[in-house]
Amino acid sequence: MEGRRLTVRERTIVYYPAGVEIVELVPEIGNLRAGMQDLTIRHTRLRRIVVRFRPQIPMACFFLHWSDGRDLRDADDEIIATGSAGVITRDKAALAGEFMRTKCMSCKKSQYVIREMSPFPIFDDERERRAEHAYHKTCPNCGNFWDPLILEPLGPVED
Repeated sequence: MEGRRLTVRERTIVYYPAGVEIVELVPEIGNLRAGMQDLTIRHTRLRRIVVRFRPQIPMACFFLHWSDGRDLRDADDEIIATGSAGVITRDKAALAGEFMRTKCMSCKKSQYVIREMSPFPIFDDERERRAEHAYHKTCPNCGNFWDPLILEPLGPVED
């Protein structure tokens, strides 16, 4: 199975359900990092999307994050069956983020995280989405405040 092409606000995105590896577009994706898929491919609160914002720049991989506890397998099934992005756009639950490495200033430990990317051009209601979203504002290692825009910590960086 490959990703499912969807149209959201006149943009084409490629949505990857849980367990589906990004393979066919790898040469075109400018921000795909080693280990990124391993940490996210079966995640229960994340789904990967690939989008090109302008013709002259490479495609990029981003992440949709849901913090409301829903079973994303249902979203996967709906998207695959209908080819519609309705589950992404009809409610305010999903926010977009990007994969990055961050360091806690208190304990100095580095973590891989998904950090909110805003504004994200496929949503026109980000203010409402942000208001309803649960962020991970504290370091999973030491519990101190670290970054108010972390959607999901993915694990420690093994140096």
